[in-house]
Amino acid sequence: MKMTQQPDQDDHANCQGNCDRCGALILRFRGQGDLQCSCGANYNCFGQRLRDDLHTRINLSEYDDDLDDLTGDELSYRDC
Repeated sequence: MKMTQQPDQDDHANCQGNCDRCGALILRFRGQGDLQCSCGANYNCFGQRLRDDLHTRINLSEYDDDLDDLTGDELSYRDC
């Protein structure tokens, strides 16, 4: 998604873009993190598309310091 400054906004951190999946307008305001469209598409604060199951698969490395991020991600697909 290409993010552009919202019209009539002095703050360049207030951006907007159209969802790559459904075309809906998504607004981002200063201080916001990841964005989610109503269709379920996920984006980071710069408009880069993230995987759709980002928040549904728990990466065990988030809670276990003995696991690295890649191992935690691989383990999250173990039950598929």
